[in-house]
Amino acid sequence: MWTVRRTMERHCVFVTIFVLILHLVQAQNQTGFISVDCGLSPLESPYNAPQTGLTYTSDTGLINTGKTGRIAKDFEPFVDKPALTMRYFPDGIRNCYNLNVTRDTNYLIKATFVYGNYDGLNVDPNFDLYFGPNLWTTVSSNDTTEEIIHVTKFNSLQICLVKTGISIPFINVLELRPLKKNVYATQSGSLKYLFRMYVSNSSRRIRFPDDVYDRKWYPIFQNSWTQVTTNLNVNISTIYELPQSVMSTAATPLNANATLNITWTIEPPTTPFYSYIHFAELQSLRANDTREFNVTLNGENTFGPYSPKPLKTETIQDLSPEQFTGIKNVQNTYGLNRISWQGDPCVPKQLLWDGLNCNNSDISIPPIIISLDLSSSGLNGVITQGIQNLTHLQYLDLSDNNLTGDIPKFLADIQSLLVIVEGNPHLLCTDGLCVNKGDGHKKKSIIAPVVASIASIAILIGALVLFFVLKKKTQSKGPPAAYVQASNGRSRRSAEPAIVTKNKRFTYSEVMQMTNNFQRVLGKGGFGIVYHGLVNVRRIMERHFVFIATYLLIFHLVQAQNQTGFISVDCGLSLLESPYDAPQTGLTYTSDADLVASGKTGRLAKEFEPLVDKPTLTLRYFPEGVRNCYNLNVTRDTNYLIKATFVYGNYDGLNIGPNFNLYLGPNLWTTVSSNDTIEEIIHVTRSILYRGYISNSSTRIRFPDDVYDRKWYPLFDDSWTQVTTNLKVNTSITYELPQSVMARAATPIKANDTLNITWTVEPPTTQFYSYVHIAEIQALRANETREFNVTLNGEYTFGPFSPIPLKTASIVDLSPGQCDGGRCILQVVKTLKSTLPPLLNAIEAFTVIDFPQMETNGDDVAGIKNVQDTYGLSRISWQGDPCVPKQLLWDGLNCNNSDISTPPIITSFGLTGIITQAIKNLTHLQILDLSDNNLTGEVPEFLADIKSLLVINLSGNNLSGSVPPSLLQKKGMNLEGNPHTVCTTGYCVNKREDGHKKKSVIVPVVASIASIAVLIGALVLFFILRKKKSPKVEGPPPSYMQASDGRSPRSSEPAIVTKNRRFTYSQVAIMTNNFQRILGKGGFGMVYHGFVNGTEQVAVKILSHSSSQGYKEFKAEVSSHLHLNLELIELLLRVDSTFSKLEHVT
Repeated sequence: MWTVRRTMERHCVFVTIFVLILHLVQAQNQTGFISVDCGLSPLESPYNAPQTGLTYTSDTGLINTGKTGRIAKDFEPFVDKPALTMRYFPDGIRNCYNLNVTRDTNYLIKATFVYGNYDGLNVDPNFDLYFGPNLWTTVSSNDTTEEIIHVTKFNSLQICLVKTGISIPFINVLELRPLKKNVYATQSGSLKYLFRMYVSNSSRRIRFPDDVYDRKWYPIFQNSWTQVTTNLNVNISTIYELPQSVMSTAATPLNANATLNITWTIEPPTTPFYSYIHFAELQSLRANDTREFNVTLNGENTFGPYSPKPLKTETIQDLSPEQFTGIKNVQNTYGLNRISWQGDPCVPKQLLWDGLNCNNSDISIPPIIISLDLSSSGLNGVITQGIQNLTHLQYLDLSDNNLTGDIPKFLADIQSLLVIVEGNPHLLCTDGLCVNKGDGHKKKSIIAPVVASIASIAILIGALVLFFVLKKKTQSKGPPAAYVQASNGRSRRSAEPAIVTKNKRFTYSEVMQMTNNFQRVLGKGGFGIVYHGLVNVRRIMERHFVFIATYLLIFHLVQAQNQTGFISVDCGLSLLESPYDAPQTGLTYTSDADLVASGKTGRLAKEFEPLVDKPTLTLRYFPEGVRNCYNLNVTRDTNYLIKATFVYGNYDGLNIGPNFNLYLGPNLWTTVSSNDTIEEIIHVTRSILYRGYISNSSTRIRFPDDVYDRKWYPLFDDSWTQVTTNLKVNTSITYELPQSVMARAATPIKANDTLNITWTVEPPTTQFYSYVHIAEIQALRANETREFNVTLNGEYTFGPFSPIPLKTASIVDLSPGQCDGGRCILQVVKTLKSTLPPLLNAIEAFTVIDFPQMETNGDDVAGIKNVQDTYGLSRISWQGDPCVPKQLLWDGLNCNNSDISTPPIITSFGLTGIITQAIKNLTHLQILDLSDNNLTGEVPEFLADIKSLLVINLSGNNLSGSVPPSLLQKKGMNLEGNPHTVCTTGYCVNKREDGHKKKSVIVPVVASIASIAVLIGALVLFFILRKKKSPKVEGPPPSYMQASDGRSPRSSEPAIVTKNRRFTYSQVAIMTNNFQRILGKGGFGMVYHGFVNGTEQVAVKILSHSSSQGYKEFKAEVSSHLHLNLELIELLLRVDSTFSKLEHVT
C-alpha cells in the first residue's frame, strides 16, 4: 500500500510539474511584446501581472516629461494592477512616448486610460491621442482602452497625448503586440478597434494567455439565442489563431427559422469598416441534418450560402463576395493546396496569391481578380462552374492539365476573357481553340496560321498609318501646361522633354511602371504573355489632350506683369472705396458686394490693424444661413490658383476662435480653424503644402515680382551656405519664377553632405506633387563640376543632373508621391563624379485633394438660376450648387444624384409667380408644383416637351386660355381651381358662380366605361391567378426590403401572397425607397412606385388631407380594383393620411 501511494505521489508531482512548465512556456511566450506600466517606479520594474502573466516594465526610459500618479484607493479594487499607476502631463501641449519597434511589422497597439480621480478634482478627461503626426482619437471617458492595428513604417513609433482644453492628459498602460503580416490586412490605412465579441452567456473576459495576440474578447448574448458549447478541441489553426475558449462557444436562435442579428453603430455614418466573422460547427449533426446560411449586411447579401466545418475554424472577412466565392470554389474543386492561397486573394499586394493578378487601383471598390494562371497544375475533371463567379476575369490559362469534357458555355459569357486550354488531350472543343497532342506531335491546323498572318499584316498597316498621323501632328508644338496633374500612374520626375525611345534599353522596374505592374493582358503568343503599357505619356498628353490649357492661368491670364484676368476681392469693402491699389503689391482690389447675396460687413479690431495688409482689414461674416456662397465668373477649362485669406482679428469682440468648413463648389476644400490663415489651391485639385525659396533673409516675395502672385517664403538651415548672384537668371520657362527667387540658392557647408528638405503630410496617405527649381548661379572653374541626384525618403527619383548656368530648370513630379507615415525627406545628393556640393534654389509642394462630387447638370443650373432671377427669389439657402452636397440642398428642390459618375439633376421644385420660360431648361424635371399661387396667363406648351416631367400641379391659380392638347395627354396633369382655363378633359374642374362644380356628362360616361373595363379585367385576372396559384408553403415571411443597389435580392422561395396584410409607415417608406419615385396624382392624392418582397412592383396610393373624397370612397375604390392598367404594377396599396396603416388587395 505504501509503495502504491508513493508511486502515485511521484506521478502526481510529475504531472503537476509538467502542467506548470507547459503553462509557464505558454504564458511566457511574449516575443516582441511591449508592455508598459505608465507611471511605474523603476524600482518596481519589471513585474508579472497576476491576471495574465504578462511582464510589464516602467515607462521611465520612454518619455522625458510628465509626472507619476496613482488612482484613488476606492477605485483600486475595480482595475487590474497595470492600470493602478499613471503618468499625467500638466506641462506642455504635446507629450510623446518614443518606442523602438520593428519596421514593416503589423502591430496591435492598445492604450488604456483610467482616471480614477487620481487628482481629487473629479474632472472628466478630454484630450487628444495622436499616432505620430496623426490624430488617433479623443479620450473623453473615465475608463477606456483605445486599440488600433497598424503597420509600422519606421523603426521608431511615437504616441502623443495632446492637451486641448483645461483637462490634463494622462495614460495608464501602453501595449504593443506583433501580429502576422497577413492578419487583419487592409488596402490602406490602419484599423481602429470598434468591437470584439465572442458569443457566450458567461461574463468572462478573455485575453492572454488564452489569446496569443492578447486581444480582449467580451461576451455577447441575447435572450432570443440558445447557447451551444463543446468540450472537444476545435481546430483554430488559421492565420487569426483564435482562442479555444472563444471558438468552443456559439449560439443559435431559439426559433429555428429566425435570423441571428448583430447590430452596431458607427460615427460618423460614412466611416468605412472591416468585419471578421469566425465560425466553427460545434454540434454533432445527424445524417439528415444540414446547416447552411447566408451572411447579409443591412439586407444585402455579402457571403454565402455557407456551411460551417465540424470543429474547424473558418473566418469570413470583408472582400468582394463573388470573387472570394469563385476562387474558393476553384481551390476546393481541384484540391489546390498552394501555401500562398490563404487570406485575401488580392490584398495586400505583397501577399497576392500565386498565379493571380488583381486590379485594385480604385480603392473605393473591392479588388477584382483579372488573371488566373492554373497551367501545369495537375487539374483533373471538367472545368469548374466556380470560374463563372470571376466575372472580371480577362485571362485564364488552363493549359497542360488533364481536363475532360466540353468547354462550358459560361466562359463565352465573361466579356473580354482570353482562355488558354492547349495541352488538355481529353478536352472537347471546336477547331482552333484547343491544340491537343497526339502521338507526341501537335495536330496541325490551317486556320490559326492564316488568321495570324492576316492579323499580322493588318497590325503592320495600322502601325504605319498611325506613325504618319502622329508624325504629322507633332510638327507643330505649343507651350507646355504648368502645374498639370498627370494621370498615368507613373512616379518619375522630369526636367527635360520626353526621351525618344528608339533603341533605348529599359530596366525591369521601368517596364513595371510602363505596364502598371503588368496589369492589363492583351494576349499570349509563342514567346509568352503580351501586356499593355504606356511610354512618354506626358509628351502625348501635352500634345494631344485638348483639355490641357496652353498657358498657365492662376486666377487670371498672365501676360507680362499686368493683372489681366486677375480677380482680387476685398471682402466687406464698401462700394464707395472700390476699387483701390494695394500699397504693398500694386494689385487692384474691388468690393465683393456684387459677388455674394448674403452676409454682413465688419472690420478687424484696431490692435490687429498694424499687423496685416490693407485687403485683410475688412471682412464679411455670415450670421444667417448654413451655406453662404460667392459666385465668380471664370474661364472654363482653366487652371486657376485660388487663395482665400481668413484673419479673425477679434472683429466681433468675442475672442472666439473660428471653426467652419470651406467648400469649392459641392466639395469640401478645408476646415478653417485658425485665427490667421491663407488657404491656397490650384484647381483642378491641388492644395498648397508649402512654397519656399532658399534665403537667409526674412523677405516674403509675391506680385509684382511673381507674375502669378504666388507667395514665396524664405527657407534656410544652419547647415547651409547662402549663394547669391547679381546677374540675370533666365526664368523663361513654364513656371515663370521670380528673379528674386532664382538669384538665391544654398549648398551644404560640408561639401559631401546632402541638402535636405523635410515636411509632414496629414493624413499619412495624402498624395502630393513637388516642384524643385534649380539654376547654377556660381561661376565654375574649368576643373569643377556639380552633379547630383534627387531622392525622396531614400528612394531615387531623378538624376544625375547638372544645373545649367544662369538658366532655370524645374524637376517635376509626373505623378503624385506618398511618404511612409506622412514624414517626407527630399534629399539632393552629390554624385561621386561631382567636385562641388549639391545646390537648390526653390521648392514647392502641393497635396492632392480629391473632389469626387460632380456639380449639378449645367443646363439645370442655368434653368433654376433663370427661375430665381425671374421671380426675384432671395431665399437664404439658394446659394452655391442647387443639389450638392445633399445636406445643403436648396429649399423646395429635389435632385437625383444616385449615379456619382454623372452630374446631379433637378427633379422637382415648388415656386410662386408666373410660369417662366426658364423652366424648359430643366430637362430632367420630374415634378413641377406651382399650385396655390396667383399664376396668370396661358399654360405654356413647352411643358409637354419636357419628357421626364411626370407630375404637373398647376391647381389653385388664375391661369386662362385653352390648355394645349399635348399637355392634356399627360396623366399627372392637375389644373383644378383655374376658373378661366378651357380644356376637354377632367383635368380642369372649374366652379360655377354659385360655388358648385359645373357638371359634365363626358366625365361620368368615361368613368363608367373605365370602371366596367377594369372590373372585367380584374375578374379575368382573378381566375387566371386562382388557376396558377400554388399550394401554400409554410415558413417565415419574406423580407419586404429592397436591395440598395436597385436589384431585387435572390430568393429560392416563391413570393408570398400579401393579401389583406397591414403595413407600418416605416415599411411603406422602405417599399417606396422613402417615397422617391412618383407615378402620378389622382383624386385621392399622390401615387408612388415601390416593391413588396423585393420583387413585386406595386403602386402606393396615398389619401391626401386635401382630397375632396373621403376614406369610404377611397376604400371602395381599393376594393373594386384588383389590377392597375400598368405593366409594372401588380398590387394596389392604400395608406391613410396619418400613415398608421396600409391595406392592399391582389
